[in-house]
Amino acid sequence: MELGREIIEFTRTDLARLFRSGKGLVLLLLYGLVEGAGGVLFAVLSRSGMGQLMNSGLLAAVASGGDKALAERLQQIPVPVLFAYWFTLFVMPLLVLLMGFDQISGELSSRSVRYLAFRSRRSSWALGKALAQLVALFGLSLVANVVVLGVSFATVPNIAIGPALFWLVVLWLLSIVYGMAYVALVTLVSTWFRTPFLALVAGAVVLVVMGIVGLLGRWVDALHPLIYLLPGTYSSGLISPNLGTAAMSIVALVAFAVVFLGGAIGVLRARDL
Repeated sequence: MELGREIIEFTRTDLARLFRSGKGLVLLLLYGLVEGAGGVLFAVLSRSGMGQLMNSGLLAAVASGGDKALAERLQQIPVPVLFAYWFTLFVMPLLVLLMGFDQISGELSSRSVRYLAFRSRRSSWALGKALAQLVALFGLSLVANVVVLGVSFATVPNIAIGPALFWLVVLWLLSIVYGMAYVALVTLVSTWFRTPFLALVAGAVVLVVMGIVGLLGRWVDALHPLIYLLPGTYSSGLISPNLGTAAMSIVALVAFAVVFLGGAIGVLRARDL
């Protein structure tokens, strides 16, 4: 119980600091612009000849890679909502990094953590920090998705309200599961450094290396097994019509989050604060 109270207190304090500093507002605007851009772009395209091709099922057929069941699933999702989701998954690692690179390194730099080290568990500090980032991401994503929904209704003719609302909620929840793994990863990276700028640079390098390994793993057979060590590999399975595949993707992303958070706690326990 005491551990739970400490985590909740750290979460509450960090959320208050995040939005009181104005960082939360900046991230909200950035997140809304990014996700809204995806919805707006494809809402505009839906009015063109390309949009007619996308709505006719060509987009679903291409994106599914020949999987008929997946193609049918993708055809059920309104085009702006689907592309806003894909666009969000693409940029979410960077957004999470910008939101959380200094969550722990900042306090290590100012040494304010010394006042907490003797009054609470280091594990509750790390978990509270990560939970605050996840809650903020949850809220920011919700607001951004509402923007996409409004744009879709205003610009896409004959869009069905029921399916749009349903898939917006489903894809929003799935994007949060995906974001959970990167929140934990950024928390881990933030524990490595006392200087926030170094944590930001290191986080960016980690994301770039992961992206390169992911591409090489798909092009070079010898490196293919490495892609299963990357959270991004499991994003495509989240919307699979096969419940087993979707469940495996969710479990894998949660496992990444647990491993990364475990690493962050281990680093904090080992280092001199």
